[in-house]
Amino acid sequence: MRDAKRVFFLVTAIVSAVAVAYVAYVHLLASQRAKVDDVKDFREGFGARDALPDGWTVHTKGALVAKVVNGTFRVEGSGKAGDEVLVDLPPRRFEDSVVSLAFATPSQAGVELFVGVAQLGEPPRALTTGWVSGPEPLLHFGGDTSGPYREMRAAEDVKLTGFGGDAGTAITSGAPSHTIALQFTPMFGHAAALVDGLPVTSAHSGWLQATPARLVFGVRLRRDVPDLAVAIESLALRTLDWTLPSFEDPFSGEFVDPVRYGVHFPDPDLGVLDMRMAKGGGLLMHARSTALVAHHVPLFMLRTTPFPLRTCLITADVTIEKLEEAALFFGLMGASAWTPANRVFDVGVVQRTGKPAEVFAGGAWTATGGLSFDPGGKVELPKRLVIEIRYDAATSKGQTFVDGKSLGEHVVDLKALDFTAIRIGADGYSAASVADVKVHKLAVEQR
Repeated sequence: MRDAKRVFFLVTAIVSAVAVAYVAYVHLLASQRAKVDDVKDFREGFGARDALPDGWTVHTKGALVAKVVNGTFRVEGSGKAGDEVLVDLPPRRFEDSVVSLAFATPSQAGVELFVGVAQLGEPPRALTTGWVSGPEPLLHFGGDTSGPYREMRAAEDVKLTGFGGDAGTAITSGAPSHTIALQFTPMFGHAAALVDGLPVTSAHSGWLQATPARLVFGVRLRRDVPDLAVAIESLALRTLDWTLPSFEDPFSGEFVDPVRYGVHFPDPDLGVLDMRMAKGGGLLMHARSTALVAHHVPLFMLRTTPFPLRTCLITADVTIEKLEEAALFFGLMGASAWTPANRVFDVGVVQRTGKPAEVFAGGAWTATGGLSFDPGGKVELPKRLVIEIRYDAATSKGQTFVDGKSLGEHVVDLKALDFTAIRIGADGYSAASVADVKVHKLAVEQR
């Protein structure tokens, strides 16, 4: 009996100690989380302020001076190459979002206005995009894109064409000349840089979702500037919508909606992409490979933000102007760690080794981790096609159609409420691959 009491007392003490430790751990996590805000949308135009908002901290390198004047954040003075003014905001837990900076274009050359995110920790790491002023302005995109399994960096200067007004623009004009933006989507492991709403370049990024980080923006000099005068009009943050309501997009605006879509560019060492809106509507994608690694080169991909899959009808109205040693695909793809990107359900057109182009349906419908294909017959290019994919959440069955003709029906390896995205893209299979496509319309009908 005495031994039984001793065992009972010992077990009770251990359980109590574990409970106390657990409560203390939960309180510690809560206190740590309280120090880091969740992401919230905002647009800070500085208004009638004579100072930055509370918690915004200015870091200055060199002799440049920063201040808020008449509703703009101004950086002035004489500076040398390498001087900078950096502003960081209180830390947040970032999900998929777009951060943008609107500014009046500097009259001086070699001035970089930048915006991005900087992860907490020592040493801190950052990913930013910036406008570099000059007779031929540049879009700089780069930083630490490392993930949990490998170290990576991105560094690219893209020459900007068609963005006029770079020389002599008055900073007192009252309206921003340009807007740069960083689309940051950890769910896809992806980051993209935009100018005036137009995607310019992108890179893989291994940053994890909900990583504590700060928004950062500012001005740095790439050359000596004797009389700098820069005005930043506003900073804005928009989180991306994971519900993806029904829509029909004829691409009739001035740019691709960065809240609805992400654009994946080819690796700059492997391919080039010219993407622009067509007069009268439509999205033009002209891509070609410049080198070949392994089996193929991703030429481009336009995809929606992730959403939980349910019964839907998705439609693409496209004209394939040219495919040379390349394939175009449209459909659904996995978009989370639990639904990886190789779980796809597509309709496409492929042209290989001098043979006529052929239509196909392809996807993960064997539950083996591999892809299977349904042939759809030959097609003569150029050709306008209407592609439909129908998915039934109750049965996990998908049906594919091209110009109303069925290519097949399958139980696909995408289930109801799996995080997925809608995509259209192209791959190249040689160092001379070409894909010229006009997207007349993308439509999604959620049911």
